[in-house]
Amino acid sequence: MNMTWVFCLLPLVAAPALAQDVPPGCTPLVTIQSQGCTVRQVFTCTSDTQPLRWVASHGPKGPISLTVLDLSGMPQVMMTGKDKPRGTLDANGDPAELEKLIAGESDSFDYKVMFDDGTTLSTVGTMASTDKVVEIDGRSLREFQRIETINFPNGSTSPEMDNLLLYDPELGLMLNTVSSERATGKVMMDRTPVDFLFPGEEGADSLIPLYGCEG
Repeated sequence: MNMTWVFCLLPLVAAPALAQDVPPGCTPLVTIQSQGCTVRQVFTCTSDTQPLRWVASHGPKGPISLTVLDLSGMPQVMMTGKDKPRGTLDANGDPAELEKLIAGESDSFDYKVMFDDGTTLSTVGTMASTDKVVEIDGRSLREFQRIETINFPNGSTSPEMDNLLLYDPELGLMLNTVSSERATGKVMMDRTPVDFLFPGEEGADSLIPLYGCEG
């Protein structure tokens, strides 16, 4: 879930073009200020029939995307703007399984996201624990490595990507952090969390990114 396709979500009040797809009864869970000049606001919704995390991503120019993730970080639904097609996870695919990853097993995945305009985003690869625990803002986050290749709707294919993700078991949230080209080591994206802000805390309602905005 990485690279140029950012699997994250944005605040309801700041993303009217995307908020129309968010069901009623959604409650803010946490706001995450991250590197790469990105802020992510995460919601849970009472209408969900399984545990899901609605993630809204915001950059310096406004809304980026709204993505509905399961607890292992698999994108169930992807929306990237007012006039962009909506993507839904193909139920016939083979997504990564969180239970295997938590148990220390590696897991292969091969799945598709089907878009309303008839195009398909295909992703294949493997995922495993790095056996590291990363401490950020007082939270202990387990690190995973996700190696993947993506076939984009326009027919292009990504290089093999090496992605690091952090799992917060308390929040039930898998967060993409650093994505790099596996062959060259070139960093393509860094969305490493910096601050976790909970409802009622100062800055939890802010959509202004704070970190990595200098360049």
